[in-house]
Amino acid sequence: ENKNTTINGFPALMTISAQMQKDQQGRNVETIRVVSTFIKYGDMVYMFHGVAKPNDFNNYYKTFENTSKQFARLTDRSKMNRKPNYIRIKTVRRTMTLERALRSFGVPQKDLQNIAILNNMKLTDKLQAGTLIKTVGK
Repeated sequence: ENKNTTINGFPALMTISAQMQKDQQGRNVETIRVVSTFIKYGDMVYMFHGVAKPNDFNNYYKTFENTSKQFARLTDRSKMNRKPNYIRIKTVRRTMTLERALRSFGVPQKDLQNIAILNNMKLTDKLQAGTLIKTVGK
């Protein structure tokens, strides 16, 4: 299904597609459904994709659609020309918990849980000396 539209004055195309896979009997079975929105802005095309299982898709469709409909020209100076954060690899110098290691590398309290997730760990996980962990910085 395709639909030409405009989003905040920009030409756009919304499509709904499905990924099919053969089951054990050789029948095509829908595994995921995707809504894709392509928005033309100047010489660029921005894409938004919302993906869900077929049985869940209708529950999420409005959220996917509303997300892409929020696209607009950025004019807020505080959000323009920002410098990106980078993932940095740090070596833990002695045995300690992830939380203690992150604190030793200057990770703010408010970011500890997110950085633990980035490392696929819990803050209480014990790390051995020499373990490499990810932090985020400028």
